[in-house]
Amino acid sequence: MDLIRNKRRLALLLALAAVLAAAVLFLFFFIPGPHPVLGEGDVVIGQEAGGLSLSWPEAEGAERYLLTVRDADGGQVLAQGEYDTPEALLPGLSLDGPLEVELRAAAHGRNLLGMERRTLSRSSVRLTVEVQPPAAPQLDAQVDAEDKTLTLRWTGGGDYCEIVSGDFTLWAEAGAGEAQVVFGQDVDMPAYDAPAEVDVRLCAQGEGYRLCGPWAESVTVEKEQLLGNQLSLECLPGEDTRCYTLRWNETKGDYYELQEWSDAQAGWETLAQVDREGELRYETGRLDSGSSHLYRVVARHRDAAEDTIQVGAEFFAAQPGEVSFRADFSPLYCSVWPVIDVGFYEVAGAMESVDTVPAGTCLCVLGEEDGFFYVRFGEDYGYVDSGFCMIDLPEYLGDLCEYAIPNARQSVFRVHEYPIQDVTGQVIQGYENVGLADGTCLAPYLYPCAQKLMKAALAAEADGYRLRIYDAFRPNEATRYLYDTTSLVLDTAVPDLDEEGRPIEPITGWSIDLPTGLLIDPETEELVDPATVPAIQEAMAAQEAQEAAGTDQSETPGEPVLPPEEPSSGEIPADEAGLTDASDQEGEAALPPSDESQADDGTPAEETEPVLTYRQVMTDGRFGIGSFLAASVSAHNRGIALDLTLVDIAAGEELEMQAPIHDLSWYAAAYRNNDNAKLLEQYMTGVGMRGLTSEWWHFQDDETREAIGLTSYLTKGVSVEGWKKDDNGWRYRAADGSYYTSGTYRVGGESCTFDSEGYVK
Repeated sequence: MDLIRNKRRLALLLALAAVLAAAVLFLFFFIPGPHPVLGEGDVVIGQEAGGLSLSWPEAEGAERYLLTVRDADGGQVLAQGEYDTPEALLPGLSLDGPLEVELRAAAHGRNLLGMERRTLSRSSVRLTVEVQPPAAPQLDAQVDAEDKTLTLRWTGGGDYCEIVSGDFTLWAEAGAGEAQVVFGQDVDMPAYDAPAEVDVRLCAQGEGYRLCGPWAESVTVEKEQLLGNQLSLECLPGEDTRCYTLRWNETKGDYYELQEWSDAQAGWETLAQVDREGELRYETGRLDSGSSHLYRVVARHRDAAEDTIQVGAEFFAAQPGEVSFRADFSPLYCSVWPVIDVGFYEVAGAMESVDTVPAGTCLCVLGEEDGFFYVRFGEDYGYVDSGFCMIDLPEYLGDLCEYAIPNARQSVFRVHEYPIQDVTGQVIQGYENVGLADGTCLAPYLYPCAQKLMKAALAAEADGYRLRIYDAFRPNEATRYLYDTTSLVLDTAVPDLDEEGRPIEPITGWSIDLPTGLLIDPETEELVDPATVPAIQEAMAAQEAQEAAGTDQSETPGEPVLPPEEPSSGEIPADEAGLTDASDQEGEAALPPSDESQADDGTPAEETEPVLTYRQVMTDGRFGIGSFLAASVSAHNRGIALDLTLVDIAAGEELEMQAPIHDLSWYAAAYRNNDNAKLLEQYMTGVGMRGLTSEWWHFQDDETREAIGLTSYLTKGVSVEGWKKDDNGWRYRAADGSYYTSGTYRVGGESCTFDSEGYVK
């Protein structure tokens, strides 16, 4: 009994020991979590110069790969090893006979006891290589620089063609006999000192593997082979307002020149040189609002003529890439002037202002927000209502329009062809600061109106025309001066004119220089003071003697002569509404034939020459001075009116109208508009402007005036004097547009030091 009992105990102990051993083994060897998983796909086996190469799909979760290669006939292990990547090179092996390949994936993990142990993939790859590899292919390679492609054609057996360059691999059907590699897409462009190498071999398909033959001779592709000779330049908007990036493609050549067309120099100005290995881009910086630009990029060779580039021993004609565009319209850094006293606010749209900016104060726009300009006023920063600010058109619209503003240099106001004393050829009162020292001029115009003008100018430009501005804001003092001064000559006789339209002094017969009022000596062309001319001195002395004697021997003017007949009042007859210059009478008013009359005693009376006055030339019975010049307040004084004409962009000439601009006479009336004047009217009325019946050139924005409730006007002229900012900092500008430079100046009661460029240090 004891023996039996002991046997049972022993069996139980052995069973318990077995269970414990199994548990220990389980705890020791079991690793929780996923095992590596071999990827699907073929194993690629190739014959290399030093042995066999193998590559296989990457396994998920694998850290190592276990590879064993045996002789399929004898089972002898020919190679065995572990690899970190899914590829191996087995030196000394060849494809002389069938081979067996076994592959597993491994990773590290921890058992249930926390000990680090290796875990293997649950499955393995086992294959037998039995097919024979194809021979090396016969290759033909061609490079297309325009498409940046390498086209490969081959002959030979096999099922697939493997094309390798760097990290790029392309498998193509061997029977197709052709494949393409696109550089810059499939393969990175080669460097100038590192050509691309492309290798090709043919492969046979086996069960679970591809067996590759030897590589053909490598195809070398130099960078110059992939570069054409046609440059393409593009413009991309930058992150900042009115900033742009110019980019271009690579071409043959040693370096590139980025150039901009300069109207002032009538040629190309080089802005930058970029080496062929440099970044092929150029940052324009901030461009002026509305400015038009033409850029080009040219490829150069250091040893060739300027218009050629060289590759090897061959020269090619350079084909520049060009791009033209107009910078965006933005008020940033533009000069503005409030046309009335405006509130100065800490926050755009605030209910209460912290100060008042006087009308006519020059401000520089630092930003725009919700209908307000952010500006500097004195030493403070805040907001003003942009709707009541005039903006300088040349700064805002750039070269979209042209700007003449003759009132700032030599006024062109005339009564038809006859100059107006103290007006024609003069700087009109109130315009003293409009013409700047650099030859440009100001053209202030209410900001909402300027946005309408932009649309009209763009429409005209699309048709090949440019708007030329002759007058925008006109101070009220100029309006009154023009009216009062012109009124003084209305009943005086018009002068005789020379071929250039200058008045002739009647005693000497010399022409009068309008800007100075001096006489022009016909022999020397020198300007002469009339008071120094003997003939005039004698005439003046004779007149003084006659006045002293109480007699006046001057001739009595005859009856005035009216200009050619035109509609005198009321509505324009419907049959005359379409009259053109060809059907109307132009030029000087004709004088009627003189009558021979007799005195009371029957003797013939002395004939008198009829006198033609300014008033008679100005009016046709309907229009008078008030039709052309306001006696008190005009729309120009409010900054909502423009005087302008059209320029043919291609020809660079103004279109001919029925009368010159600022011709204060019935010849300029809108009912006489020719086709060119009607075209101008179409552009301006198309954006909501209104014209005048007496002037083909005048248009005003009554819609804006009513919308903002503008009732006041600006009496004095404006100037640019004040602080001006750009991307480089603050500068102080004088009234003539020049900047304080290289010194210390008193500005606003404080001393400011400026560098050589005019920026505050």
